[in-house]
Amino acid sequence: MRTDLESSRASYSDNSNPNAEIGFVVFYPFQFYVFKNVYKHLSNKSEFIVDLGAFFPVEQPGRLVESIIKLLRENGVYFRVFRYDDYFYPARGEKFFSKYAALVSLWKRGCLNFEFNQAKKKIHLTYGAGKDLITYGTWKRFFDLILAYGERDHKYFSIYTNSEIVGNPKFDDWFNNEFDEEFLKKIKSGLDKNKKTVLYLPTHSDLSSIDDLAGELKNVARNYNVITKLHYYTAHEEADRVEKLRHKEMVLLGDDADLLPLFKITDVVLSDNSSAIFDAILADKPLILTDFLSDEFLDVDHKNLKQYRRGTAGALTYSGSIEQRIKKEKAVLTIKAGADLGEAIKTALEDSDVFKKSREKIRNAIFAFQDGRCGQRAADAINEFVSQKALPERPLFYYLLNQYKSEAPPEPDISIKNLEKNFLFSVILPVFPRTDINHFKICLLSLVKQKFSLGAFEIIVLNMAGEEMTQLVTDHFKNDAKMNSIKLLSVNAPVSAAFPDGVRLALNKADGGYVAFALPSCFYRSDWLDKLGSQYLHNQDITGVGGYVTATEKILNVFYEYYLLDLLKKLNIKTRANFNKNSISIKSSFFYQNPAGCGSNVSYKKKFLDSLDFSLFAPFPEIFEQELKYIAMSNGRKMSFISYPAYEMERMSFLRFLQRNFIEGIGFCMLYLKDPSLQKYYKYTLFFPLRLVVGFILDDFNNFRLAPVIFLGSVFRYFGRIWAILSYFYFKLYHSGH
Repeated sequence: MRTDLESSRASYSDNSNPNAEIGFVVFYPFQFYVFKNVYKHLSNKSEFIVDLGAFFPVEQPGRLVESIIKLLRENGVYFRVFRYDDYFYPARGEKFFSKYAALVSLWKRGCLNFEFNQAKKKIHLTYGAGKDLITYGTWKRFFDLILAYGERDHKYFSIYTNSEIVGNPKFDDWFNNEFDEEFLKKIKSGLDKNKKTVLYLPTHSDLSSIDDLAGELKNVARNYNVITKLHYYTAHEEADRVEKLRHKEMVLLGDDADLLPLFKITDVVLSDNSSAIFDAILADKPLILTDFLSDEFLDVDHKNLKQYRRGTAGALTYSGSIEQRIKKEKAVLTIKAGADLGEAIKTALEDSDVFKKSREKIRNAIFAFQDGRCGQRAADAINEFVSQKALPERPLFYYLLNQYKSEAPPEPDISIKNLEKNFLFSVILPVFPRTDINHFKICLLSLVKQKFSLGAFEIIVLNMAGEEMTQLVTDHFKNDAKMNSIKLLSVNAPVSAAFPDGVRLALNKADGGYVAFALPSCFYRSDWLDKLGSQYLHNQDITGVGGYVTATEKILNVFYEYYLLDLLKKLNIKTRANFNKNSISIKSSFFYQNPAGCGSNVSYKKKFLDSLDFSLFAPFPEIFEQELKYIAMSNGRKMSFISYPAYEMERMSFLRFLQRNFIEGIGFCMLYLKDPSLQKYYKYTLFFPLRLVVGFILDDFNNFRLAPVIFLGSVFRYFGRIWAILSYFYFKLYHSGH
């Protein structure tokens, strides 16, 4: 099964400018309209960069990508596409962006965050007034230059970075009376020329008025033409709201529609808390704003972190933001309920001198130039800035903010009242028949000696190695004060059959509210449980948390490096040095991109584990851990990954390496047979091993020495896949015959 994005790849190719040294980064279609009047003055030395990783690791929908490419092609501009897959290979990104001296962007997202782009000059073009918390957010200090609308935003931007006033380049078309006549003709053909036209410009998420106005707009459509232009997040993430606005007598447009031609045919603009309010004011259009949200909501409820498809987001505005103040000051016409809309439209059409003068006052306060030459000013400012050999000095507040951000926040007060049941953690430690006795002793000792500051814990030794191991545990720790935290459970069955049953038995005996899994071949630092436990206390919505496994330096070999390379690829980190020096924490529900779930360094909430039927799980521990992680991250559930290691004490042999990859190939295949959307991440075909080797080497030539290991590992995963597919169809045929 092909994903939307994969199926769209065949339909586009780059139209690059070989002389480009300036890249205009676009993530959504609307951003083209913000940039186009600047780009046209720099087209000989610039191009658009379509970045498909705005919210990496979230993958953008294929239809969004297609709409961007279609728009760029229709306008005949230069562009290149930085694909989602390229995020997994930093060297590809470094090569892709090597030609640019400067990047122009509306957001600090995607490619702007790559380490190799930090030395490039980064320029921000302002694209909205209002929602002051996001418009003047301190994240914009990241940009070396901000091109401002006027004195108001220049005053704030200058506090933390360099700013220059250029006006609003997007509106050059408006003041020069240059519109897409074909688009206008198409829209007009769907309107009743005997009716006045209302243009509805709602914002998104918890500030949107769509839920309150959708029904009333259908009533209004009997007497007026109603056009809705969706916010880009609504168009691609809020399907229910989009459906509410579908109506045979209303025109519904996506985020790829140009706003300015719509103003030309509009008599009244209706909005809520959108930055489009100030676009309407700059176009001098009669305006109605919803005033549905209380100060308490804006200053309290709206501040809460919210989870969206694109990730987590906080407050965008507050009760004192400019779009809220003009409502309170009666500078614009407002409504308190949807039922007031009909009368408000009649009042707006009269467009009294009071509202005209208010719009003029606001317009002049925000926008410095209204002469159709803002794009040229912005292009000149970019040219001048790029030509400078050194960046100008940053304001003091820039350095103060960086210092403040670098100071780690204090750990929250954690007390026993946060604990569930008698123990916070139950650690399950399975012991297999071939377990190395000395390694097991060291492992168990490292668990017993955990300095667990968050509460208490117990260790459940799941013994599948016979009575001798039971006696060893009893004798070795009989004088240890923590011996009473160890429970010994014996499972008398073959390992292949015993493991899922043993886990179920251990869970029945576990008293902890959280369950961690360890392996007897690993050593655990004394703060291991603290690291896992703190994630639950900071992220109460997660199902589980896990780290990764590496080897002690003494036994670290190319086989362990192979797995570390695979981990770095998922984290989009180029070198091991960069990984070691940074503390990384990821919370998501994306199965492939989130590395959590390694069976020897992972934990889950016991409530989640108790809900599972372990008789349905595969007997091999390597497959068991994959299936468990998959269920833990299904239906929107999340796991946290932390860059915290457990250490293998057993050297990985060549035979063990091949065996492990073979079993992993089986497991990956079993997963995507259940969920075809995962298949794109496990493309173990006949030619895949060679492609993988070449990709890793091109990404970093230092990986050349690992080429044989990468090749063999992927070959045996391919063999595992073939075995799993054959077994799958054999059992289907067998059961169909019985």
